[in-house]
Amino acid sequence: MDCLKWNMFAGGISGLIEVTTTHPIDLLKTRMQSNQTKYLGNPIQYIYSFYKNEGIFGLYRGYIPRVLGVIPLRIIFWGSQETSNLFLKDYFDNDSYRFIISGILAGSFQSLLDVPIENLKVRMMTSNSSNHHIYKNLFAGFSPNLFRNIGFTVSLNYFIHKDNDYSNQTENFFRAATGAMIGSILTQPLDYIKTQLQVTEPLYLNAKQIILNTPYHYYFTGTFSRAIMSFINMGIGYSVFYQI
Repeated sequence: MDCLKWNMFAGGISGLIEVTTTHPIDLLKTRMQSNQTKYLGNPIQYIYSFYKNEGIFGLYRGYIPRVLGVIPLRIIFWGSQETSNLFLKDYFDNDSYRFIISGILAGSFQSLLDVPIENLKVRMMTSNSSNHHIYKNLFAGFSPNLFRNIGFTVSLNYFIHKDNDYSNQTENFFRAATGAMIGSILTQPLDYIKTQLQVTEPLYLNAKQIILNTPYHYYFTGTFSRAIMSFINMGIGYSVFYQI
């Protein structure tokens, strides 16, 4: 129980720090996916242009619900993943299987809280005005969100722990960052589908319609910003978590 408590406490602190450092990148990714901007150039230039037009508060639009959501999300995520890694030692001799199953469990648990938070975040980022529609059907896009989270978490957990002696903090950072980046790239199509289902006024009613009507290259809209955000998020998040 002490292990679980410390995992949950460390997860909450890491969540606060990671959201604060990466929210502007997440804003860029979400706006690109929701088709509210046709910008296709340098993402850094776009963020700077957005900052000039809307200021620092514009860059952090949707920050409050995201940080309030991510803190308990990371409590659940890191708490379930790291505790599962330890608990399953008695049941699996093969570390690879153990890390994969722990990743599946953590991704599933976090999805229960992640989906409504993602809906609120996406709708606040993409809506031009406050209206009651942002609170409707907060579990829209649950299935693609669930499978996205599972794929991402399995990749992250495996890269962090497989054959790691944890003696080098720089290596710990890059293991987490690399696992997160690869996981985000592999699950990007699912992230695109869930965003389309979560915007305030979705073009399509279900994932099947999106798959049938979306050109292939659209699925990778926002891949760069999401991969970079995941790299920084989990690199910082796991480093903070491990130190605590």
